[in-house]
Amino acid sequence: MLRRRLRRVPIRPVKKTVPFGAREKRVVVWLSWAVRRGVQRGFLEGNRFWLVLGALAYLGQEGLRASRKRRETLFSGQVGVGEDLIVVHREGERNSGRPNRRTS
Repeated sequence: MLRRRLRRVPIRPVKKTVPFGAREKRVVVWLSWAVRRGVQRGFLEGNRFWLVLGALAYLGQEGLRASRKRRETLFSGQVGVGEDLIVVHREGERNSGRPNRRTS
């Protein structure tokens, strides 16, 4: 009589946690590589595939740059002893100058 072997579940390595921002950094590195390769092989060598891929990667880079949150410096300097610093937030305006949607 043939004995059936018990199938064991293969042991998988523990997934390592990815540090914050590492995935975006990988995407940025890949996009910059694709842009360079697109210019080298597409524009200089005349390969249409690499030209289109490089152009798409460039658009991706610009999209990432546009979507990043920018910190706007409103004041930079030292406040001396006895001087006051008053911070005022105008009602209905945000950093971009657009009116606030909430009316309350």
